[in-house]
Amino acid sequence: TGKIAVAPVDTAFNDTLKVEEEKGQIGFRAPGFFIAFNPETGKMVSLRYAGTDMIYNKEGFDFNWFRAMDNDKRDYLDTVKKQAFDWKQATDKKSVTITTSLEATVGSGTQKVVLPFDVTYTVYANGTVDIDATFKAGNDFNLPRLGLQVALNPTLEQVEWYGRGPIENYWDRKNCTYVGLYKNTVTGMEEAYVRAVEGNRDDVRWLTQKLDNQGIRITSKDHLNFSALHFTDPELWELTYGHDLDNIRRAEVILNLDCIQRGIGNGSCGPGPRPHYEIEKNKNYSYSFRIENAK
Repeated sequence: TGKIAVAPVDTAFNDTLKVEEEKGQIGFRAPGFFIAFNPETGKMVSLRYAGTDMIYNKEGFDFNWFRAMDNDKRDYLDTVKKQAFDWKQATDKKSVTITTSLEATVGSGTQKVVLPFDVTYTVYANGTVDIDATFKAGNDFNLPRLGLQVALNPTLEQVEWYGRGPIENYWDRKNCTYVGLYKNTVTGMEEAYVRAVEGNRDDVRWLTQKLDNQGIRITSKDHLNFSALHFTDPELWELTYGHDLDNIRRAEVILNLDCIQRGIGNGSCGPGPRPHYEIEKNKNYSYSFRIENAK
């Protein structure tokens, strides 16, 4: 299960990034490419290739901790507050670096978890976007996953990935799944359970979300987990029976890209995950991935 080498971006191209600032948004434009952020929230709100926005309803990458697979029901409210937002353009104007520092608060009282995290975007005028995220788990940490979630254009229904499959798999549930090249649709990745769950895929090197020849390619600089569905995890958790999925199915694609997920364990009638499969307290977790136009 080796790593995929992600080469540095070749900046031999001639295009440069034009900065476009307006109320509530800062954008960076090059021929056939546009990306924008909301400085007040730190979120990406647009990612356009050839005039088509890959982001749905300005719902760019946001923190995701919830998992619709837990014997301890979590009705925790959560908030994410921006602590800092800054950007700097390279002297040749071929790239720009956007740095965001945020803080997530999940739950309250004795169950309260405060999680600082940083997300850095390096944007190139050829349409390449490198994303580096670091999550800082403290002594109060008790969440099942650390990752980012984005809502994608409803047309991006075709999924292809190089990682474990074809069925769902997790950190401690993957002996029957093998690293390979797999294809499916977002709807086809719904797992057939009495109670619906998210359907994670582990050890993923790259994946594409496309319609014909238009979409995005995401390449991990190590490994990551992903799920692509027409539901959020809280929506799945609130659904009593899997046969009612048609009642809540969204048009857009909810793509989860996870740095790490806690193991499943056997908590329904036995122990939780072994210590090796726990997300540790007082530890930083980081991952990086690249987004490109999937032509």
